[in-house]
Amino acid sequence: LHMPGQPACVIKQLKPRFSDPSLLQTALRLFDREASALYDLGEHAQIPRLLAHFEEGQQFYLAQELIEGAPLSDLVMVGQPWEEMAAIALLQDILQVLSFVHQQGAIHRDIKPDNLLWRDRDERIVMIDFGAVKLVEQQISSLSQPPAKNKLSSLTVAIGSPGYMPIEQLSGKPRFSSDIYSTGMVVIQAVTGLSTGQLFPDDDTGEIEWRSHAPHISDRFAKVLTKMIRYDFRQRYTDASDALEAVHKLPQRTLSAVKRSGYLPAVSSQDAEESKPTPPKLPPTQPPTGPRVSIRERLLSFGSAGKALLPVMPSATAKIVVITLLGLGSSFFAMQWGTRSNWEDALLQQSKRTEKDMASTPSEPS
Repeated sequence: LHMPGQPACVIKQLKPRFSDPSLLQTALRLFDREASALYDLGEHAQIPRLLAHFEEGQQFYLAQELIEGAPLSDLVMVGQPWEEMAAIALLQDILQVLSFVHQQGAIHRDIKPDNLLWRDRDERIVMIDFGAVKLVEQQISSLSQPPAKNKLSSLTVAIGSPGYMPIEQLSGKPRFSSDIYSTGMVVIQAVTGLSTGQLFPDDDTGEIEWRSHAPHISDRFAKVLTKMIRYDFRQRYTDASDALEAVHKLPQRTLSAVKRSGYLPAVSSQDAEESKPTPPKLPPTQPPTGPRVSIRERLLSFGSAGKALLPVMPSATAKIVVITLLGLGSSFFAMQWGTRSNWEDALLQQSKRTEKDMASTPSEPS
């Protein structure tokens, strides 16, 4: 295999089971048709490019772009539920890719953590291992079966992974909304910290009972996830674009932003095999009320209060204590950010002026 620039790639071998050489040309047509679809899907920046496809010795091969990163299964772990903002960012990133897939008229068929890579270079989700490849294997293998058995297998064989497939996909009739179900199960697995084998359906309705396992998730977000995994496909979002529209109404953060905030562990392809990632940061069960105040605002408020107290201090000693505390606050801010901002300079200048005034004022008797 010779490719311009010799890019790093992954070679995937399809292993169809057929022994009649006369079926090779038919198999090649099926293979070429699905490979053409994979070439089109590879136009998206978060789907590996298909660099080449070929047949050799009645075996079929795909050469795909190598993605350096860690599978999402290294981050979605039992006993370590994700914070809501991180889960929303994950869902949005998956749906953006899946929207492109559905717009091409394709169904992934096998969305699960192992088939979603966290790419090292930009911290985006990359979608791999489309079920269409497995579908080609089945179609080619079925060519050598008797006609009646061939027809039966095409209706009953399901492509996908247990725990992530909805009922219609298990019946061999996947839809766009089947991918929505699988995506919803991935995110629910993240926010509950449970495996799909620990999430059970209701005996009467067939709906997955998950909400009580994620009390830290808001009702707005829970409503979106619940609709994604409804038992009846007609009650789900119709496709990824439909689901993405609902997600856009939720608070937005990027995956890289939530990772920098400490909500996600740093995992790369180099260290994923060597050690377990740091657990995601969990939110308080009862978040504090009222507006959030940054450290900068707290120090500004502290500085203003200190300056207001200086004129009424009973002794020079007390004034010196206030000035010292102001200086400590400014030093703390400098250590956190590494540079001094305009407001800090102004605060220090005010402290120096106050200290100079005090030096020129006679001390009060104790």
